[in-house]
Amino acid sequence: MQQETEAPEQTAEDVAVLAIARGLSQNEAAGQAGVHRTTVNRWMREGGFRERVAAARRDILSQATGKLGDRILSAIDTLANLLESESEATKLGAAKAMLAALLPLNLQQNLEDRIANLEATR
Repeated sequence: MQQETEAPEQTAEDVAVLAIARGLSQNEAAGQAGVHRTTVNRWMREGGFRERVAAARRDILSQATGKLGDRILSAIDTLANLLESESEATKLGAAKAMLAALLPLNLQQNLEDRIANLEATR
């Protein structure tokens, strides 16, 4: 018989970390965590707490990026199909959307390459 492992209970600090990482205010985070707002304010002055918030934000962003990545090829296919539309307005809208998405991605890739090159030369 397999024993089920229970998830560790979240502390008030854990709840506040996740709430702030998700964009809630310190007051809202305090409410969710069941602590006074001055407690969350004090935690925010602590480097370890701020680092946990930053790590939680990175995790949230990574999860969101993964979900978007799963759908990006389908979105590109949809836009490519719209480029074949009879409607000039639809074609123009699809072309604009593709260009608007491509330029920031290209910039990001260039920056990532430059950072990698700088780190490699250290």
